[in-house]
Amino acid sequence: KRRSGVEGGVGLTELISLHPENTSKDYLSTGLINLGYRYQPINSGFLFRVYWNASFTPVRVTYSIPLPGVSLGYSFK
Repeated sequence: KRRSGVEGGVGLTELISLHPENTSKDYLSTGLINLGYRYQPINSGFLFRVYWNASFTPVRVTYSIPLPGVSLGYSFK
């Protein structure tokens, strides 16, 4: 029943890299973190979000630059 709120999430993506010069495979796990704000009026399908997204690779200890984003859309009831 609220019009707005904070959104958050975490995820994990498995990546497989094939090397063309040999048959070996590299496996890599990348973590994702999302944090944002969502606005959706009660009587309208309009949807607006602003968020921040970052990824990290724990094994190789690498981090990406946190990226902001904006979403506009329509939600069905």
